[in-house]
Amino acid sequence: MLSERTRQLLFSYVKIRKNIHNLLLDTELTRAEYYVLLYLREQSILRNDVTMDPTVKAADISELLGISRPAVTKLLNALEKKEFIKRYISAVDKRSSAIELTASGLNAYQKANTNIYLLSDKLAIDLGMEETKKFVQLLEKISGIYETLLNEKNKVQNKNVKSIHV
Repeated sequence: MLSERTRQLLFSYVKIRKNIHNLLLDTELTRAEYYVLLYLREQSILRNDVTMDPTVKAADISELLGISRPAVTKLLNALEKKEFIKRYISAVDKRSSAIELTASGLNAYQKANTNIYLLSDKLAIDLGMEETKKFVQLLEKISGIYETLLNEKNKVQNKNVKSIHV
């Protein structure tokens, strides 16, 4: 049974997430599509480093988003249909496809970023300097708690996998 405090925390989180998602729907991207375009954008910036392999693969995106390869394929198909990405055979590894951000994909990414920045600015203005500072501190604390929980979960899973193989 959830305590009242836990229930309030959970429902507040769900409500915030839903509202952010609905505000971001003003763009032509889903949250997952936005993350893929963000990743591709960051990788294109890093490509200026000649020591880096420029190929972005579906496996990279699967790991980034924590979703299955078939789900990534479906996501990439949707982005390709919108002409936000293009796929081609990797020059580095002929067995895999490389994924590249197109000009219209960059445009959609920048539009979504503008919405995110405007939303963040509005929130900061409405909260004021002190409450914004406290809010950021709380978010960082919550993020740290989640990271600790995730690390503990991964340690348990790794321990269970090792005990199976022994």
